[in-house]
Amino acid sequence: MAGRKKKNKKIVTLVILLLVFIALIAALIMLKKNPQGEDEQETTQSVSLENITDMVNSDLVEITYSDTSQSMTFLRGSTEENWVYAGDTSLGITQSAISTLAAAVTSSLVNQVIEEGLDNKANYGLDNPSYTVTVKDASGKTLTIYYGMETMTSKSYRYAYVEGDNRVITTDVTPIDKMSFDVYSMVDYEAFPALAQENMTVISYKDEDQSITLYNEPADLTIADAIGTTVWYYPMYGRYMACNYNSIVELLNAIEGLSYSGVAAFAPEDLSAYGLDADVATLEVTSKTTDSDGNVTETVVKLLIGGLSEDESSRYVMLEGDDNVYTMKADSFTVFTENILSDYLMSLGFALCNFDGITGIDVTYGDKSLNIEVTQGTATAEDGTVTTTYDCYVNGVATDETETRKLFANIIRPTADHILADGEAKEDSEVVYRCTYWTNYETLPEITYEFSVFDGTYYQVTLNGNTKYVITRQEFNTLISNIEAYLK
Repeated sequence: MAGRKKKNKKIVTLVILLLVFIALIAALIMLKKNPQGEDEQETTQSVSLENITDMVNSDLVEITYSDTSQSMTFLRGSTEENWVYAGDTSLGITQSAISTLAAAVTSSLVNQVIEEGLDNKANYGLDNPSYTVTVKDASGKTLTIYYGMETMTSKSYRYAYVEGDNRVITTDVTPIDKMSFDVYSMVDYEAFPALAQENMTVISYKDEDQSITLYNEPADLTIADAIGTTVWYYPMYGRYMACNYNSIVELLNAIEGLSYSGVAAFAPEDLSAYGLDADVATLEVTSKTTDSDGNVTETVVKLLIGGLSEDESSRYVMLEGDDNVYTMKADSFTVFTENILSDYLMSLGFALCNFDGITGIDVTYGDKSLNIEVTQGTATAEDGTVTTTYDCYVNGVATDETETRKLFANIIRPTADHILADGEAKEDSEVVYRCTYWTNYETLPEITYEFSVFDGTYYQVTLNGNTKYVITRQEFNTLISNIEAYLK
């Protein structure tokens, strides 16, 4: 029995030794096959870093970049000339883009030597390189570098080998990996014209659903038209409508911020691929600038706005007079594409008049009414100053101008809570309040707005037959409370 036990112990020991030996062999094989092991830095670190090439960036005259989907070559006739794209030498290439590529190649270092041969290059992604760069200098010397997969230890490094040098190495490729190898992204194109909102005088926007023109303090704006503090207006209901302050600020900021994000195509024959062939949206901006000598220059910029890019992050655009198609960020146009601008820009102050514009007002509330009459005249002071005078009557009784102005301010005081969307108004709602005032406007001598029940929270407001506003019941009750003493 004792002999058998000793024999069994020997067998067990031999089996354990055999398993350890097999594990060591497997580990060596895996280390050989897996170049991305965690101990790679310690086991293969070269004694010192060396340059991949002794070529000088400033001497290069030709660079070719190739990846799995494209190949592009850049040339210059001598080291004194600018780089051009061999596929279309008329394109103005951004020189810094090519200089970055040239510098990245000529200053590359051998960070590590992984293998002294190329027999296993498939293990490093070098049988089908991620990309290849070939450079040529003025003396005719050529260098080609093949770049494989990223190393496990750092995404800043790739496995590589240099043609004619049978070593697998690692090298820092950060500058190359960060570059966009799209020839249009390298084109040095003219910037979109700067549009400063303080210089804008007219803005016109049109698409298949709407058309609107906005004016900055239009020349024919009368004092009666000028409501509030806004300086932007648009024609509607036969007169100038004051723009909602917050909305016009957002729109002006969007226009001022427009800029190209890239080039889509240079003078393409077919514009349909970019949604620029027919019925395109247009944005036209007129600006005026004054130089130090007082000379005024007027410029007009008209932008044609096409379709969305495939990833919907950009829109294709063209500047009228320019044959090239560019891209702009899609969200640059959100204020235009997601709003009916006449509603979006509509001022919530729907009274549409000030005291200087009225000649008379009639108010009806239930079985009560209120009448105001205003006659304007002029008075000339001894110094020749001419002022406007007002003869005011409230319910047929001569009334002080100051008191009449206060009453008028209460009548036009209500401010809308928001604008109704098309089709949202209640068609047969009962009218509970009506105000008509006559003005000295040539285009709109009579303005009428009516309040009718919308729901338990709001009254809707119909302005000259157009129901576009709602006010709160609290706002309506405040109105009646302020004029109640004058209702007869």
